[in-house]
Amino acid sequence: MNRFRLLLIPAAGFCLASSLLAQDLSQPYVEGQILVRFAPGAAAVDRDVARRALLPQGGRVLGLVPGLELVLTGIDVPEAIAVLSNNPNVLYVEPDYIVQPITALPNDDYFDLQWGLDNSGQGIPNMNPVYGDPIADIDMHQAWDAETVSTSTLVAVIDTGTQLDHEDLEDNIWTNPGETPGDGVDNDENGFIDDVHGWDFFDDDNDPSDENGHGTHTAGTVAAIKNNNIGIAGVCGNCKIMVLRFLGPNGGSTSNAILALEYAVNNNAAVSNNSWGGGGYSQSLYDAIKAAGDKDHIFVAAAGNNGTDTDVFPHYPSSYDLDLSSSNEAHLWNLISVAATTNLDQRASFSNYGTVSVDLGAPGLDIASLYWDPLTSGVDDYWWNSGTSMAAPHVTGVVAMLLALNQNITPDDPNCSNLADARSIVDRVLDSARQAPAMLNITVTGGVLNAYNAVAGICPLPITPVNPPPELVAPANLIAADGENGTVVLSWTAVAGATYYLIERREWKTRGRNGGSWVGGQSFQIFEPLSDPPLIDSTVVAGPRYGYRIASGTPADTSIMSNPWVEVTVTDGSDDGGGDSGGTKKCHPKKGC
Repeated sequence: MNRFRLLLIPAAGFCLASSLLAQDLSQPYVEGQILVRFAPGAAAVDRDVARRALLPQGGRVLGLVPGLELVLTGIDVPEAIAVLSNNPNVLYVEPDYIVQPITALPNDDYFDLQWGLDNSGQGIPNMNPVYGDPIADIDMHQAWDAETVSTSTLVAVIDTGTQLDHEDLEDNIWTNPGETPGDGVDNDENGFIDDVHGWDFFDDDNDPSDENGHGTHTAGTVAAIKNNNIGIAGVCGNCKIMVLRFLGPNGGSTSNAILALEYAVNNNAAVSNNSWGGGGYSQSLYDAIKAAGDKDHIFVAAAGNNGTDTDVFPHYPSSYDLDLSSSNEAHLWNLISVAATTNLDQRASFSNYGTVSVDLGAPGLDIASLYWDPLTSGVDDYWWNSGTSMAAPHVTGVVAMLLALNQNITPDDPNCSNLADARSIVDRVLDSARQAPAMLNITVTGGVLNAYNAVAGICPLPITPVNPPPELVAPANLIAADGENGTVVLSWTAVAGATYYLIERREWKTRGRNGGSWVGGQSFQIFEPLSDPPLIDSTVVAGPRYGYRIASGTPADTSIMSNPWVEVTVTDGSDDGGGDSGGTKKCHPKKGC
């Protein structure tokens, strides 16, 4: 049998005496309820008086914090706070503030350095830290919340190679499902023997490991493992990286670049990151990029680090977007040219720009990512780097997220019809760019990449129908029995969904020899955490006859009272054992205390 205290709510005044911290009523809060924490040792009667002043409508104890209660009040919240603000029995009283879900940021050690993904105004650690503008990021964690699928996209990083065993990337390195590692056979008959993770076109072998660091950095921004308690978080932390090396110590050839792109397309990489450039206009490379687009492959390119207008002084391959081909062929829809921006939402001074040749900006100054350092070979490094090479992978990662969404929809899905093909994905990335003054009139979109705008609303999370809560009813089968030591034992059938019960008690008063009447109708709110009845009313005295009825309640509703009243006569009296609970002593009306 559980022993609970019923709280009497009569009408009386009380004295105010102590001061509390001021409450911020400018923040949103729930109307009609407040949080009250009573002081240790506050007597039950004093707590009851305090609650009564709030015209209580219900409530409950929040048992994790001693003395803390949620009280549903019949007066305005500011008035309720004022009423208890100087009560010596109250430690504090405050609104029940409305809190919004705080999005869960990755737990990676260096995520707080990735201002491009989440700019909190943090400074970039150096001798003269530059503190950022919180608007100057790509709203990455909001995009992670909005993304609704976990399908992986295969991303080709065409670069200097990648550290295949880096602690923060190893699990996201692509493994060719058609190859048997180390058997010396071209198992999938794609022309490359043991191409398990990609290919090294510079050395023409099956080990595309990084020998520079640049490619590891770009790959990390795209797909470093997220939420693994180490390193950083990649934009598309569940994507797979196909490693294609064509750049050596002194650069790489256009032909090897084309071979790498061909490999990517033929082996089902839907997007490639190309943080490289230079040389003159190459029709071959232009045609290769166009051919890749014909197979729905998206080519993301760094705009270059010359600080010049590439509408006037083209940079390749990013400026192939200009349609400067000698054959005057169509615009390369599948090429996205990316400028670099700073943590203050400005164009990085080194970044190329162009109202026709550069599509949008993305974070590219002091970007923290993975690194392979020949001086510390074998160590999992993390470095800062700057350049449009660092900006492009942000865009590549967002494209990869959209491609993952695209794998989970059908063209006739009304919520996702704008992702029917790769071209629509490119349009989505560009159309969703956040407008930024520094990018206006120097880029096609006039904006900066925004991952949340690109992803949000594409494929909404499935809506789970919410059934309305059942209508609250009065508990059935209320029984009031004469208990031991001058108590009343109450039991009833619990009501599904109820978070508290409101019990009303009245007492029969004898008047004259043969008459009498019921008086009281006092309400008792059960504030204690609910448990199965029975409950014990220890605030009665022996002799009188008592009547009880009960209602069930939630913070939003209260049922009607049960009917009829149930009655019981108490035959023995005793203390209520109030010591530790703060109760007051009860005495037998004839025998005394």
